[in-house]
Amino acid sequence: PMTVIKELRAAGVECHTRTQWGSPQQKAGAYKRRRRTHPMPKGPARYHFIHITVTSDTTTIEEGAAGMRQVEGYGYSTPPMVSYQDCVTNEGRYFEGQNYRVKGTHTINDKDTVGYPHDLNAYGYATALLQNVGDDVTEVQADLVAMIFAARELKGLVAKGAPVLPHRLFAWKSCPGDKAM
Repeated sequence: PMTVIKELRAAGVECHTRTQWGSPQQKAGAYKRRRRTHPMPKGPARYHFIHITVTSDTTTIEEGAAGMRQVEGYGYSTPPMVSYQDCVTNEGRYFEGQNYRVKGTHTINDKDTVGYPHDLNAYGYATALLQNVGDDVTEVQADLVAMIFAARELKGLVAKGAPVLPHRLFAWKSCPGDKAM
């Protein structure tokens, strides 16, 4: 993930690693272990996924860090970890989630959408907006998400020109909400 963070920081983006936002699971070594137990298939991923965390909108770094710890606490893995690779706040801050080249846990094709596999986590990386479904998506937030997707492609993590797919295409949810579409 540091390659994406490095690119974003070079572009002037304020980035916060798991250590910086106070991830209990980072300290416990869970993310390091998951690198060994849940690797992605070789080669670039096929998709970018966009999600929403269903947490409070933020205005400060402390609120963003608290939101990340909340997201980590209800992650879908054992132990619970952040299911998304990247999280973005409405004020344009980046918070590190799950490692790259490691399967996330939140993008499943529960609707059996034709043309897509069931466990989409093995085929793409997820970015989540750190907010609620009805919250406005800011211009700086949208720009940062685009920068993340571009950095992934430039670093060969995701195939160039890969589609951006909303979570609700595959799940019976409104995620990431109409304002994020």
